[in-house]
Amino acid sequence: MLENKFRAVLFDLDDTLYSRKDGAERTFPEMFHRYLYPSASESEIAERVAFMMTKVQRDSMICEEAFDALLEKFPSEIPYDRQKCVDHYYRYLPEMAVPFPETHEVLKELKEKGLLLCMVTNVAEDRCESQWRKIRGMDLEKYFDAILLSGEIGIHKPDKRIFLMAAERIGVAPKECLFVGDNPTTDISGALEAGMEALWLDIYPYDGRYAENSRVRRASRLSDYFN
Repeated sequence: MLENKFRAVLFDLDDTLYSRKDGAERTFPEMFHRYLYPSASESEIAERVAFMMTKVQRDSMICEEAFDALLEKFPSEIPYDRQKCVDHYYRYLPEMAVPFPETHEVLKELKEKGLLLCMVTNVAEDRCESQWRKIRGMDLEKYFDAILLSGEIGIHKPDKRIFLMAAERIGVAPKECLFVGDNPTTDISGALEAGMEALWLDIYPYDGRYAENSRVRRASRLSDYFN
């Protein structure tokens, strides 16, 4: 349960407010059909997507290693153009991203309680437009008093400066902020370094990190903590 000492809750985006893996899994079929397997049947595309999902890395759904493994097992029917696949992913992922079932309810309740909300999300400078389309496509912008994209600012998590900038942007002290994120390195360590407390959404296998740190809470989903 959210403690009364907090005036603001700061959120990561990817794998915190929606599942990047789920979005990628919905984006890959058309990408594969267009750029890798134009004559493949629906079931064959599904088989290839399922294989791809076992190879993607947590921090990148379109990592080269995943494509290398895919093409080794299922050779492309046409010359493989990685850039076309990458561009397709960033163009269409915003349309395929779906908030976690509890995301809107939690954000709405926090706003009704008078909490200030801020989003701090890492994104490459040349992918900011895609990130904004994702945020707006999921109808999330309306809840936030400020949204900071690292690619627009030139500072990326876990650099504590972006966390401090977020607190300043909404007019609260870092110690009054709870940062919510899924990545123990970019999200949690950065928030702690900035003087905030943190809620770690350990949706990936838990490695025991921060087990003894009283400034870090753990939950598997937003509704496990915000109730």
